[in-house]
Amino acid sequence: MITGDNPLTAAASAAEAGVDDSLAQATPEEKLKLIRSTRPKATSWRWPRWTNDAPALAQADVAVA
Repeated sequence: MITGDNPLTAAASAAEAGVDDSLAQATPEEKLKLIRSTRPKATSWRWPRWTNDAPALAQADVAVA
C-alpha cells in the first residue's frame, strides 16, 4: 500500500486490509513512480482521496473514485 498518511496510520490501515507492506508519507509523484515501476509485474488498484492523486489514478489498472 502506498499512502500519503503517516506511518502509524498506514501500518494500521494495511493490517486491517490484509496488506503485507505499506509505504507512508509518499508524495503524489512518488506514488506515480512506484505504480509505473511495478508494471507489468503487478496489478495496481487506486482509491484516491485527493485530486493530487489523479496522475496515479490514471496509471492504475483498476481505479475506484
